[in-house]
Amino acid sequence: MAEYKIIYSPEVTERLEEVFNYVAGKWGLKAADDFILTFLRKIESLKTNPQIGRIAKKENAFRSISITKHNRLYYSFIQDIIMLASLIDTRQDPAKNKFE
Repeated sequence: MAEYKIIYSPEVTERLEEVFNYVAGKWGLKAADDFILTFLRKIESLKTNPQIGRIAKKENAFRSISITKHNRLYYSFIQDIIMLASLIDTRQDPAKNKFE
């Protein structure tokens, strides 16, 4: 199977840093590292099968996968590129989610 190239949007990069810092401050570095490892494992799955995510309701060009029970990753793919668009905290106001 062909592997897709992953491109991180600035928003995803920023949110990853925010989540990492929050988890590290609340539960320690090990928990924060575990979050990043979980995220990276999900990205590895996407590289070989980008269709595993469900199609977003408002933005049909995007799909999403669950990273943890409180974090959902939105992405799109075309040809051999996957663009990671947004990392959303599922506990936030649903009206703020531009994808669902």
